[in-house]
Amino acid sequence: MFPKIEVILTDMPGQNLRDFKFFERDVSLIENLNCLGYRVTFLHPISHRKDCVEDYLQDLYQHFGSQVDYVVIQNHYFCKQFRYYEGSQFQADIKKLNGLELVLGGLHNDFYQLLEDTGLPYAQLIKTNSPLNTIQRSIVFNWMENFHNSIVSNGIASNYLGLSINCAELASVGANKQNSSNFDVNEDVESEKW
Repeated sequence: MFPKIEVILTDMPGQNLRDFKFFERDVSLIENLNCLGYRVTFLHPISHRKDCVEDYLQDLYQHFGSQVDYVVIQNHYFCKQFRYYEGSQFQADIKKLNGLELVLGGLHNDFYQLLEDTGLPYAQLIKTNSPLNTIQRSIVFNWMENFHNSIVSNGIASNYLGLSINCAELASVGANKQNSSNFDVNEDVESEKW
């Protein structure tokens, strides 16, 4: 139906999860997207807070189960320990569905605030005409590049997030995988520069 569109991204704050579940039930969103050849991936950042895991991620998992794929981002800006997630039965359940865990490195609080105060997307902050000096731009570039490389070097992540050359393979394999732990994916990835 949309032959040139391989990936559709949308941002949904956790506070909208209840309404999203009602919407999904009303229009059979996941089922209809799967029929069109799409596979839905929930990319969910977690912090040290309990609600990130128990209120939002666990609720997503209980509602959608194996109908979707999961990428959990451990945001090290907040901390490096995720006691409500790590070692939990819930984490094991996500892994059984081939759910991924990625790490977003931390930035120093003052530096993070400096970036936020610019009001610019981080991708613009690495350009030479940004308000940051060379060292600051370098820190942002390396931070972004490390996260980008952690995605594109992981075949499953690059497929889940639509960065592989052949994303169509994911819809058919993903729909059949259920509890597979050996998920074969195309290792070819686009080299996209930030």
